[in-house]
Amino acid sequence: MHGLQGSVAVAWSGGIDSSFLLHASVTCCRYPVYALTADSLFVHPDDRNAISVMADVIAARFVTVDWDPLFYPEIVRNDALRCYYCKYYMYKKMLGVCDRLGISYLMDGTQKDDLAAHRPGLAAIEELGIITPLSRFGLDKRDIRHLSLLKSLESWGLRSQSCLATRIETGKPLEAQTLLFVGKIESMLSDWGVEGSRFRICCGKAVLTVPETGNVEREALLNKVKTVVAGLGIGSMEITVECL
Repeated sequence: MHGLQGSVAVAWSGGIDSSFLLHASVTCCRYPVYALTADSLFVHPDDRNAISVMADVIAARFVTVDWDPLFYPEIVRNDALRCYYCKYYMYKKMLGVCDRLGISYLMDGTQKDDLAAHRPGLAAIEELGIITPLSRFGLDKRDIRHLSLLKSLESWGLRSQSCLATRIETGKPLEAQTLLFVGKIESMLSDWGVEGSRFRICCGKAVLTVPETGNVEREALLNKVKTVVAGLGIGSMEITVECL
């Protein structure tokens, strides 16, 4: 990053990888550093909280990008290429912001572990010429957590978080109400101390995935979630619990 001749922007989600990249950019770059955040219904409520915390401790220029993924039919239909289209359109928006603000480079927090996973969005990142310094330097999630801890970044202990669209079965069109519902349930689970949980919807049913726990605790948690779901007026959705 020392060799970049001009201002840079980091596509910042508030997560572990992009927060470390943002901090490193502020530390290393001689030019202004921007943090571009694409807020949308895909963003987990816990990530919004992380963004507000980290924004107070990283000396970057913060910009919220106007972005509605449900505007694009290719994303709404939620097929196997949803992640590609989502990344493509989102980064096109960010590149437009970069052009308007005179920012020379846009960077993404893709790291080494991401390259081994099935992530169609990586093709969009490559097509658009987005820079991915963490993967270029061979840093994986473990490295980034360790380095973030050494730098006393609040993000070092955050759990890995995927966008809320991943909770909806492939092929089922995405709807705002469903995404809000899933985010609310997972945020409540986090508030209850059930870290790392997922609430996925498939074939009209919901599967609650939680850390390994006893049968009694699982049953109590299930009943609690059913009560919340009923209170939200969602209807009589069948819910089952699985352990990680």
